[in-house]
Amino acid sequence: MSLVSLEHRIEELQALPRDAQITNLIKLAGGLAKLAPDASQRWDVRDVRQDLECADTVGLYVRRDQHGVRLAAEVGQEVTTLTKALTALMVQHLDGETPTAIASVTARRLSGIVPASLLRQRQN
Repeated sequence: MSLVSLEHRIEELQALPRDAQITNLIKLAGGLAKLAPDASQRWDVRDVRQDLECADTVGLYVRRDQHGVRLAAEVGQEVTTLTKALTALMVQHLDGETPTAIASVTARRLSGIVPASLLRQRQN
């Protein structure tokens, strides 16, 4: 997909009513397993992290090829649905993009995907 497809998907999600946004985020989270790294492939970067306040990990795998930056991700069992959904969204739409395009995606832009009420609940 592409940065343009990511922008379109964000706009689609933002236009949905709250319940539909939540349903779509759950669907995105459910598709994350298909984006796991292939063990038979070489990855230039394997960045697996665990926040101090969290019980589980999120891993991002990156390699460059002639088509751009290839992405894969995997998360632990206890990672929240919201984190899974945002990870899946990024990997699906930015796989194959250039490093410059990927770096242009800001957290502020992504925050518009998540209903404000969910963010408040998550922060609490």
